[in-house]
Amino acid sequence: MVAIEGRKRAMRLNLSNLVGCVMMVVTALVILNVVVILQSPRAEPDFFSQSQQSPDRDVSVFQPKAWGEDTRRPATAHNVTADLPRIKVKVISTQVCPGLSVEFSTSADGTFQRVDGYRALLYSAHLDEEEGVVRVVLLRLRTNPKGGLLCQGWYPGREGEPLEVVEGGIMDLPESHGRSFTTSLLTCPLAAKRDGSRLVAVSVVVKKCDVAPNLLFLSEVSNSTLRDFTVCVTPLNFRYSRAYELVEMIELNKVLGAQKIVFYNFSTGYNVDKALQYYTLRGDVEILPWHLPLRTDTWPPTKNPPEIHYFGQMAALNDCLYRYRASSRYIVFQDLDEFIVPKTYANWSEMVSVRQAKQPKVSAFQFRCVFFRKEWPKLAEDFEGNDVALRYNSVVLRHTLRETKILAHNVRSKFIVIPKKTKVVGIHTLWKHTGVIDKVPDSDALLHHYRSWESPNDQQPKLDDRTLVDKFGPRLVKKLAKSWEALSDIPLDVDLKSYGTSV
Repeated sequence: MVAIEGRKRAMRLNLSNLVGCVMMVVTALVILNVVVILQSPRAEPDFFSQSQQSPDRDVSVFQPKAWGEDTRRPATAHNVTADLPRIKVKVISTQVCPGLSVEFSTSADGTFQRVDGYRALLYSAHLDEEEGVVRVVLLRLRTNPKGGLLCQGWYPGREGEPLEVVEGGIMDLPESHGRSFTTSLLTCPLAAKRDGSRLVAVSVVVKKCDVAPNLLFLSEVSNSTLRDFTVCVTPLNFRYSRAYELVEMIELNKVLGAQKIVFYNFSTGYNVDKALQYYTLRGDVEILPWHLPLRTDTWPPTKNPPEIHYFGQMAALNDCLYRYRASSRYIVFQDLDEFIVPKTYANWSEMVSVRQAKQPKVSAFQFRCVFFRKEWPKLAEDFEGNDVALRYNSVVLRHTLRETKILAHNVRSKFIVIPKKTKVVGIHTLWKHTGVIDKVPDSDALLHHYRSWESPNDQQPKLDDRTLVDKFGPRLVKKLAKSWEALSDIPLDVDLKSYGTSV
């Protein structure tokens, strides 16, 4: 009997130890997931669903029932990974706001979120450990008062009190172009850690102990996977369906030095969705949902003006800056039809290394723009890859004619920034930075901008520029052929008319 009781006690002890181990593992998984998760808001009403706003209606942003009404299929290219396990942890304030709680979940959503009592849409939160602040990227009605927002910082696992509430400061970013909404940064003076517990998420409220309809998980801050170049691109829009252009853009940027290309997806065609999925699974691309619940530009234009400038471009660019500043040595800002092309260097890496050695205090490299007109098609003679260029509708290989005029710096310029020295980026300039801007001469590199002016008889002076074709063309054609072999089941382009009367 003694032996049997001893075995029973041993079994109970082992079971207790096993339960304890399981709880420790679950807790560790939860903390790990919530720290690295990009965004995981709580369930929102229908007007914050991942649908795109109908362009044919006069949508008032603060009539919630109208926000979710839409007849178009939302883009799905970002849904390329298996659903994370839906582990949930409830965190409850006991002192600051007794009884106030949030529920952390390991499933990510990525929608815009509202603030009760304040007309704004929150997108993301980014921790700056050096300055001891969190920056929230948001769109706010310009007529709102700038003050009055509080930040609830949540520290799950903190012994005693998991909540800290601080007053936030709002800074409106330039280039709102007179629209109803502007991009803003809300700065919250919240420390990365409290009593050994790490800050995981932030809610934004008007009153200290409000139950927030929003919850923003902090973007990752680890630099253990530091890469050289991340490329940030203006939101994809107008049911973007030129897969031939997208594939070439990705492959050429990889040749130039890109290791990750980030797209914000407002609206894409099914062929582009599949191409993005292919590159995402390869690790070359990251897709962030960008389903703005605001009235945006449409094509053809409607009588109702958009409520935000060009699909919230400024918000996307600055979100990209802060999201990847800890994991990237350099961030490249350019559009789908633009390429920073070195002339006297082998690639971006050699270019920035040489120029930074000459100017150690540099915060960004700015490049002059020149237009390659799509109305002026011309293949490079004797280039062996012309058959591939024609087969896959290569833009850069089929257009070697450009305008002789090179635009001045700050006129349609784009740039490569050192993210730790950059505070606010604009569309063609830097608005806040802590170093000097290296205005790269056109003899060293140029920003090639391939666009159609729809003026085939324009007498603008032109010249034949083979820089890109001769330096990077041979590698590009090989990459195009390989990629399109894998993507052979999708069309190069889709006629926008197939999507309806307005996109």
